[in-house]
Amino acid sequence: MPNLAESRGQAPPIRLHCLGGDAAPADVLHDAHRVDKLTKGALAQLWDVLEPCLTPSLPPDVDAQLGAFCRRHEMAEADLAHVIRIARFVLRAASAINLPARGFHEDLRTIWPGIDPLHQVLLSRYDVTRLALRGRLLADALTKHGNVLQNLEWRVDNVIADSGAARLELPVGIVTLAYRYRDETSHLTLQMTPDQLMRAAQVFTSLAQQARRLIPPEPAYAPAATPGDSAAANTYGASPGAERGEAASEAGVGDSAS
Repeated sequence: MPNLAESRGQAPPIRLHCLGGDAAPADVLHDAHRVDKLTKGALAQLWDVLEPCLTPSLPPDVDAQLGAFCRRHEMAEADLAHVIRIARFVLRAASAINLPARGFHEDLRTIWPGIDPLHQVLLSRYDVTRLALRGRLLADALTKHGNVLQNLEWRVDNVIADSGAARLELPVGIVTLAYRYRDETSHLTLQMTPDQLMRAAQVFTSLAQQARRLIPPEPAYAPAATPGDSAAANTYGASPGAERGEAASEAGVGDSAS
């Protein structure tokens, strides 16, 4: 595979759909050829080491995983790390703008022309991964502005009596909400009568129906516009636009890339 950065010359910039039509970062084009160092077996099993690298913070044993993978497939860790960096960058950027699978596939063919085994591995998991990454982006966006519900637990008790009533014998629902604000998780427990529970169920059902009506349909695929080169798109560890900044950040994988 030719080095795309070296083959560009004075040709028009190579643009990516996942960047809204902006030019591909120079480092992506420069390092894309490293995929040639990966064996067929490594390409087929790449997701095993790529998936852990899609989490907000890298697992503590990521270097050990990369090392074991490279020894098994007889390849250099630096080559694997560069391929993972690029794949992670494209997955995050594409998910941030909810890019349809067709546009994602075209970007893969632009970056790694002719590397069909890699395209198949990434494309086969793209839709599920996009949903997961977009869920994290939404959670991050919500957390910046207030409390975010993390979990809900419940149980039903029977209140027999208390200090003011010798005989109650009434059922009560106990609902505990776990919510997060920035890096802290807190809990709120509510006790609710059956009537209150029914009212809450009606309110939340109506709210869910209203919210679902606002969910936009799957975006129709169309080639993105081609604005001028973005000065910020000079590294695939940086963002060419604020709307995809978090998706493109933290592109490093371990300490083995060089």
